[in-house]
Amino acid sequence: MRADSPCSRRLRFANYFRGGASHYGVSGPGCARQDTHKFESRYLDSLIGPYPEKEDLYRQRSPITSTELLSAPVIFFQGDEDMVVPPNQTELMVEAL
Repeated sequence: MRADSPCSRRLRFANYFRGGASHYGVSGPGCARQDTHKFESRYLDSLIGPYPEKEDLYRQRSPITSTELLSAPVIFFQGDEDMVVPPNQTELMVEAL
């Protein structure tokens, strides 16, 4: 579940699904920029916009900033050696929920 995916938005802002699955999902794109490897570090610029100029948009699209709106259960899948989406992204969401 990508941070800005329709599924992610529906789980947070609508009573549409009965549950969700996050497969190596980014909980906070702002944090992911710093934690990922060099090749992926600028990838979000093309999806969301340049950081920090679009920091408000990053915050708006981050599931971690609206966990209180989740009304459906979510299962998380994450590899502990993932270098693209570090495990701390999943750990942040699990702790927040």
